[in-house]
Amino acid sequence: MSALASDDPVVREIPVFLSTELSEVLYLIQHPLFSTARGEPPVPSTARLRPLHGKLETSTVIPLNEHFDQQADERQAITEHRFVSTEVTPQTHLCLGAMRDGALHLCPVRRVLQMRPSLQHINAFEDREKNEMR
Repeated sequence: MSALASDDPVVREIPVFLSTELSEVLYLIQHPLFSTARGEPPVPSTARLRPLHGKLETSTVIPLNEHFDQQADERQAITEHRFVSTEVTPQTHLCLGAMRDGALHLCPVRRVLQMRPSLQHINAFEDREKNEMR
C-alpha cells in the first residue's frame, strides 16, 4: 500500500445512481463576465425560456438607492439588467449530483448556456428616436 493511500483512507462507500430522465430539461447556466470577487450573480426577477432554440433571457431589477440618478435621461435611466444566453457546446461530460438517503444520484447535463448582458434597451431607445424624427 502506498503512503498516499494510507494518508487518505476510504471512510465510506455509497451507492451511485445515474438517471437520464431530467437530462433534456437541465441547464448549466454560466455568467462568464461576472467576477467572483463581486459575489454571486444577482437573482433574476423574471426569466423567459425558448427550449427548442436553447435561448434564455433573464431580468434583474436594479434597486433604486442612493446610487441611482433620479434625474438621468431616458437612455441612462435603466431600471433592470437583462441577460441573454448563448448556447455553448460542453467541452466535457457534466452531471448534476444530489445526495439523497445516503446515495448519490447523478443526472447528465447536456445544455450549457452562457449569460451575457443584453443591450436591447439601447436599440429600442434609438429606434424610438428615429421614429420620432420622421
